[in-house]
Amino acid sequence: MKKFYFLVMFVLSSLTLSAQEEGGFDISLYDYLLPGTELITDAWQLSSNASDEQEGLHIEYLIDGDINTFWHSDWHGKVPRPHYITVELAEPTEGYVAVVTGRRTSSNTCQYTDLIIKTSTDGVTYTEGELYDMPYNNVGEYVVTPSFYLPEGTKYVRVQFHDNNTQDPSGGVFHMAELQIYRVDGVYANEQAINQ
Repeated sequence: MKKFYFLVMFVLSSLTLSAQEEGGFDISLYDYLLPGTELITDAWQLSSNASDEQEGLHIEYLIDGDINTFWHSDWHGKVPRPHYITVELAEPTEGYVAVVTGRRTSSNTCQYTDLIIKTSTDGVTYTEGELYDMPYNNVGEYVVTPSFYLPEGTKYVRVQFHDNNTQDPSGGVFHMAELQIYRVDGVYANEQAINQ
């Protein structure tokens, strides 16, 4: 049984299906993501310190279910780095979750390859956060982070970008098509990001 489980996980970790061709994120490929447990349900929950003045006007695109729309952080040099998106949870939350991100289909540059996830109970003081490798294979793909634990009372989750595929060592500039946080089956803990 254990060997079968790791075989399934190996196959899943090798998936690089185009989200455009497959019609969006397919949660059924990930039996540890719990359907119906999305923690971002409304655009008011999303904010950023660095929305671009032209391509960052619609942060609601991150939850519209359309991989062809996107939000972009400031690329006009007006906002100092780091750039990040903050999610305000509807209520204080605790438990295992994973972040699902969708890559923009119309650009091959500034695709995120590393992200840092931080949490907070008050929106002011954040944990140091964990750095996650988000391998880039294709435009239009979805990438699921390893599962991580939200401490008791977590009200804010910050997704801070660290590096991208354009050899930007400060990693501040990025864009994203979709963003969601799912609750995860507590017995599961994956150790690397999985591409779909």
